[in-house]
Amino acid sequence: MLKILLEQGHDVTTTVRSQEKADTIKSFHPNAKLDFKIVPDIAVDGAFDEAVKIDGLEAVIHTASPVCQPFYWFISFGCRFCTIKCVQTANAYSSIST
Repeated sequence: MLKILLEQGHDVTTTVRSQEKADTIKSFHPNAKLDFKIVPDIAVDGAFDEAVKIDGLEAVIHTASPVCQPFYWFISFGCRFCTIKCVQTANAYSSIST
């Protein structure tokens, strides 16, 4: 998704969990209009509050969400496990809706 947005000429600010990840991604797109916000733990309340404070912000695409892997976790813990993890990532929505 990042590659497509950059190829279409969008300025992109993306979140990563560490500066090391930002450096790695930037190395693949050295001339892109690409900025990073570091969010070490997306499950913390308010995790994205600072990340979405961007002048001219037009859209947020949230694609990082914990999933049940491997599949046997889903069988062992059932939907309750998945639901708890997905609710934790609702922090992104909470940050952009305030």
